[in-house]
Amino acid sequence: MRPRPAGARFPATATPARTDPRESDEDDRPKPPRDARRDDRRRRARRRRAGGARRRGGFRPGGAAADRVLASGTPWLSRADLRRSWLPWLRGTALGLPFGVVPAGGAEIPTFLSYGAEKALARRRGGSEFGRGAIEGVAGPEAANNATTATAMIPLLGPGLPTSATAAVMLAAFQQYRMQPGPLLFESEGDLVWALPASMFVGTVLLLVINLPFAPLWARLLRLPRRHLYAGLVVFASVGVYAGKGSVFEVGPLYVVGALGLLMRRYGIPVAPVLIGVILGPLAEGELRRAMAASQGDPAILVDSGIAVGIYAVLLVVAGALVAKRVGDRRRRADPAGERVGDAAPSGRG
Repeated sequence: MRPRPAGARFPATATPARTDPRESDEDDRPKPPRDARRDDRRRRARRRRAGGARRRGGFRPGGAAADRVLASGTPWLSRADLRRSWLPWLRGTALGLPFGVVPAGGAEIPTFLSYGAEKALARRRGGSEFGRGAIEGVAGPEAANNATTATAMIPLLGPGLPTSATAAVMLAAFQQYRMQPGPLLFESEGDLVWALPASMFVGTVLLLVINLPFAPLWARLLRLPRRHLYAGLVVFASVGVYAGKGSVFEVGPLYVVGALGLLMRRYGIPVAPVLIGVILGPLAEGELRRAMAASQGDPAILVDSGIAVGIYAVLLVVAGALVAKRVGDRRRRADPAGERVGDAAPSGRG
């Protein structure tokens, strides 16, 4: 092949002339209707959003996929689940038992303590599944919750002191039937007192029988929007209050107290101590009146007993611990980095 001389150029090739799109044959084709073009634009927008959702971390199960996800699994624990659950059960029970006796302790504190303990233990072992379906995060808190509920009957039936919101409601029911909880209740109303633990055992068996076949249905209820759940609760509560005395005026305080409880939850104020105070307030006023009348107006009778001094000391310790915890949480939120003054010092010599 003969070499091409220097400076020679390739021969110019004829390039096809570009046709104007407006002059092409597309004008002769029938255009889709406006509705079809709008549907195409919507489908393209959905595909773009779907790609963005995949880039952000995936889809939430919805529609038929959610039905398949909720229907998966079995209501029975496997051997591996039992091996992973029995130690969290014991630890949660040990945390929940003492809190059931503490006034205003409730089930929230041991539940969160158990969850934090199980999470810390799983992190120490390595490969924590918390946040992705760890069974330890369910077994421990549930055991703590159940243990608190059972032991709350001890101070309620013994000294007549409710330690949770549920116990306070039961104390109000006792007062409506002219029954005063205390040591004498076992003699005067022995049939009722011993029927309470028996009913707890029967209720546990019934809950097991009912919840096992209906577990997928309860899981499906979690997909309902919150506004629908709240609307149903308001309707049922209003009907219950109106059916009590047949007065529309009684419904007004229901809404006022409900709005107050909503504000308390919004600003992190616990509701259980307020409910216990409402129930025990009239009883405390009556007992204080009797004590002052017996001592002829001397307030020293309130600290005359060693038991009273011990109770006051326990209350002060619990209140001080709660205040210190709240102050510490606020400081950590104000300084999330947790930097100290000494940490910012330069590390060089001289």
